[in-house]
This record gives sequence, structure tokens and C-alpha cells, in this order.
Amino acid sequence: MSLCDRPAGNTAARAGRASDAAPPAQFRWVLSKWTRGGLLLPLVAGLLAGCGPARRGGSLAWEVHRDGERRAPADTFVAGMSLYDSAARRVELAGALNETVAFELTLRASGVLDVRIGDFTSEDGRQLAGNVALYRVHHVRIDEWPGWHVRRVGRDQRERFLGDVLVPAGAPRGGLPMRAQAKRPVHLWADVRIPRGTAPGRYGATAEILLGGAVVEQFEIALRVWPFMLPDDVGVALLADLDQQALFAPHLRSGGRPVAPRRVLADHPAVDGMEALLVQTARMLRDHRLTPQLPRLYPVVKVDADARLVGDWSDYDRVVADLIEGNAFADRRPLDHWRIPLDQDFPNERAGDGELSPLHARLLSDYVADADRHFEKRGWRGRAYLLLPGGPGMSPAAQTAARRHGYIAKRAAGDLRTVSTLFPQNMAGLGWAGFQYVDLRDEVDTWAPLARFFDRGAITRDLGAGAWFTVDQPPYSGTLAVTGDPVSPRALPWQARAHDAAAIRLGNINPWPEGGRKPVNPQQCAEHDATALLYPGRLFGLHAPVASARLKRLRRGMQDAAYLQLLATHGREHVAATLLRALVPRFGAGSRGDHVADGVQQAWETDPRAGAPGRRGMAGELVAAGAHVGGTRGHSAGGYAGGRAVGEP
Repeated sequence: MSLCDRPAGNTAARAGRASDAAPPAQFRWVLSKWTRGGLLLPLVAGLLAGCGPARRGGSLAWEVHRDGERRAPADTFVAGMSLYDSAARRVELAGALNETVAFELTLRASGVLDVRIGDFTSEDGRQLAGNVALYRVHHVRIDEWPGWHVRRVGRDQRERFLGDVLVPAGAPRGGLPMRAQAKRPVHLWADVRIPRGTAPGRYGATAEILLGGAVVEQFEIALRVWPFMLPDDVGVALLADLDQQALFAPHLRSGGRPVAPRRVLADHPAVDGMEALLVQTARMLRDHRLTPQLPRLYPVVKVDADARLVGDWSDYDRVVADLIEGNAFADRRPLDHWRIPLDQDFPNERAGDGELSPLHARLLSDYVADADRHFEKRGWRGRAYLLLPGGPGMSPAAQTAARRHGYIAKRAAGDLRTVSTLFPQNMAGLGWAGFQYVDLRDEVDTWAPLARFFDRGAITRDLGAGAWFTVDQPPYSGTLAVTGDPVSPRALPWQARAHDAAAIRLGNINPWPEGGRKPVNPQQCAEHDATALLYPGRLFGLHAPVASARLKRLRRGMQDAAYLQLLATHGREHVAATLLRALVPRFGAGSRGDHVADGVQQAWETDPRAGAPGRRGMAGELVAAGAHVGGTRGHSAGGYAGGRAVGEP
């Protein structure tokens, strides 16, 4: 049983029995936090700067570590960009409009523990209400490590328990308040959101730590809001596939049984719950700057009297229209990309090993033409794409499937964008014995290979096509696996920006195992597929999934990309280029060693401290460049000197 499982089932009961317990004689807590960081040449020097020594003040024990670094000593925790000021008893955070900054808190105590964070108030009385989300961090146990991890991480450095499951503090189980034991630290994560309409300046909030209902410690959280806004469009899309059947099963019941249909039909007894769950999950992903996709949500198709396949898109449209057009999201922004449902099993099963029977070929052509007309009618065609079946490999069957599907799609709807995950280049000259290259340039508009086969120059120069990539494993790309280093998810947007990839295919982000009578728990999910970015929430009394820490780090990487985008917009491309060269010296095909199957050891900056000085430096550059809200250069958030925020640690 994992640490995640132990407290989840009985926290509420224990908290109720001990709600009037007196505070213990000794209470110790360790504070650490992340803001996340910022750069140029002095900034690059700051990338490798060390952390300060541990400091202690009264009952507080704190140590500044790297942004995202895992806790190594039992009584220290991760910190990040700015320092905890022990004299002022204050945590310093800083960020731009339309950004979310975060910090983590580790507590040791005995008794019923709770944490409260008040509203942020500015020096002149402006208030930021409801912009803090607090989570309790649960762990998953790792029993096996992938080969790339074994090669990169020594046996004595491997961690068996990883904090990755973020349960909202208000969850019925596994949240706060909770019964704490001094020998077992409690880890918390706090998101602090800075909405678009926030006035730049300084804000402060009070955090309280309670034992047995009594406040035993307080500290201040200082938030500096920089006078510029991060853009939503950062030139990179994170395409996140959701499996709606896996999403429904642990969270919805109808007639006492799990609900897991392939289609969301209007006459289904649980249709309202299914639609609400899809929207809620899509909003969570959009809040983390991901682009949700529903590739396995199929329309109803049938064969008419003329033996032609036609689609009934009414139920499909009811579910996806508000997502595609943006009406389901608070910012009302439409999605830039949407995958039309098509795979080797839909609209009907293939015949043979990649071969298409004449009937299948005709029905496939009918379906693609019908989908193209429908998406054109709805005004969605500009963001729609077909992912050609074939998978990420390059077997003869995969090439045959991609070629046949692409050929049929181009004849049925020539302008509809086609995407392939196959290799875009001939591998025969790169140490792949017996490789047989098939030229698919007429069938493929955009290539999205595994990162190890991503060569931006070859895609553009030889094929004249668009370039995406599919998440791979170190050292070729960052990884979504829970066993990866903390920088890996954050590095993915860096890599896309550095190599002009317009999108990153994350694959299925909820590959959960099928549940039985008991709800699927996070430990089972991690064992089934360690790349899952979401965990089922039912174990915690929730009817929606909960986020992983890796999802938060992906958001941090996308916010880094937003800073880079702003720099380019305001004439500071050289700053962005210097930063990216320092953080991502090698990527994709450029990370190979002697041959295709061999990779270098270090392809990106894995030190979590690297982001902190870079982010502060980028902020200073943007202020100096006049990237102010409303374009008013003199509207500052508290004074800057030489491109560096005055008072920044």
C-alpha cells in the first residue's frame, strides 16, 4: 500500500474524533516555496548559482532548494525562486498577469492539522479574493524504474516514494484538516493565480497553521505583480488526449454500475453527468495551458440505401461544440487544434495487417468527406486535423496504413490537414540496417514523430511540412513519467520553442486501468502507466479527476514559453535565444550518440534552480522594454534597476 492510500480512507473520521485536541508541546514545520524563475548573460551565469545554506528561526526550519527539486533530507523540502525571509516571517512570490505561481509547504506536527490562507490585499486596499488553491500532496510508490532512468540515476539516488497526487484541501477524504503524526511530514502545494485584471503592485496575505482548531503559527505571503501580462498563445500547443470511457468509469454510476460508453448520447440516463465531467476536466486542462482532445469520442455512423456511409453528428456536436468554440472556458478562447475521430478501428475495422478492403476504403472515403463537410459547416475546419493510423513505429504495416489512409483522406478532402507520427526521414544512413524508406510527403502535411526522430531541418528542408513532436523519453525529450526528474515536464515547452515545433503530442493523459468493485487508486494508475497526468478522484470522495504535480510543472513550462514569446514580441529575441541555448543544448535527433538507439546523457538543464534567475531576468528585460499593461511604460510594480527587480532575492 502506498502512502497515498494510507491516510485517504480514514482522515475524516480521525479528524472528527480529535477536533478539540490541544496543540502538542513541540511543533515543527519546514517551509519551502516555489516562485519560478527568470535571464541573459548574467542570467545564464545565474542558472548555475548554488542554493544558500539552511537557516532556522525559532520554531521554523527552512532551507532554500531548487525549483522542483525533490525532498532529500527528511526535514527539508523543495523551494524555488525566491526566499523565505525568516526575519520578516514572509514568503516572497512574484509573477505577471495571467500567470499562476506556486509554493510548497512541508509540516511536521502531531494532532489535527489545518492550513488557511487569507485573501491577498494591496497596499492601497485592493483585494484579490479566491485566487489561492491549496492541495495536499500524496505519494505513489515506485517499484520498477525504466531503463533510461536506471542509466541516468544511480541506485543510491532513486526515490521509492514520489509526491505526485494533488488532492484539493477541501476534498471529503485525503484533504484538510487531517490527523498528523510528527514522524510523518505533511506536504502541501499552493497555487496562487494572478488574474488578467489585477492591478500591478504589491499584495500580501496571511497564512495560518492550526492544530486542534487553534492557530499555532502565522506567516506572511508577499506577492509582487509585475506590470505585464503573459499571452495565451505561446506558439506551442500541448495536445492532451482524453479517453472518455476511462474518465467516466471511476466517477459516474448509473443503476449501481459504472458508466463507460463510447458515445455520449442524449438519451443516456447519465448524459448530464458525463457532459459535466468532460467539461470540468477540459477546464482543468485549459487552466494548465493544455489543449484537450477527445479522439475516441465517435459520432454515430450508418450506411444509407446507396451503401454510402453518413454520419449523425448531433450528439457529437452537443458535447464538443462549446469546447472547440471556447464557450466552455472562462476566457472564451476557442481551441487552436481539434482531432477528428479516426483510427484503425473507426469508422470500421481494418481488413488484414494494415490493408484496406475495397469496401473499407470506400467507407473511409465517405466518412472523411462527410467529416470535412461537417467541420466546414460548423466553422471548425481551420483547426481540425486527421491523425493518420500507423502508430509511432515504422514497420511495413504502419507505413502501409498511413499511406492508404492518407491517400484516401487527400482524395476525399484535399485541404484537410493530415498528421503522421511516423519517421519523416530515411533512417538507412543513420545506422538502421535494412530500413526501407517510403516517401509519404504527398499524404502527410504535418509530422509528429517521437522526439528521437525529430529533425526540424529535415522536415522543413526535405519535406516542406509542418513540425510537431510526440513526447518520448530522456535524453531525446522531456518525459511525462512520474519517474522522470522534476524538470522534465517543464522542459518540453522549452524544447518546442527552441526547435520551432508548433505542437507537442502528449498522448493519452488518463491511461487508467479498469476498475472492479473498488475504485481505482493512484497507486494502481502509476503502476499501470506512469505517464498519466491525472488520477481518479473517487478515492478522495470526488466525482472528477485530480491533478498530478507533473501537470503543474507542464504549466510552468508553458508560462516560461509565454515569457519567451513576450521577449520576441518586444525585441528581445537575443535574450530568449541565449536562455534556450543554455537550457536546451540538445534535443530530438540531435541528442543521439553514436547511432539511433544511443543517446547522450545530458540534453537539457536538469537543475531546477535554472529557471529562477532566468525568469527574474526575463521579467526585468520585459519591464525595461516597456511590456506594460496598457502600454504605459511608467506603470511599474515596485521599482526596477538594471533589468532586475529591486528587492528580488
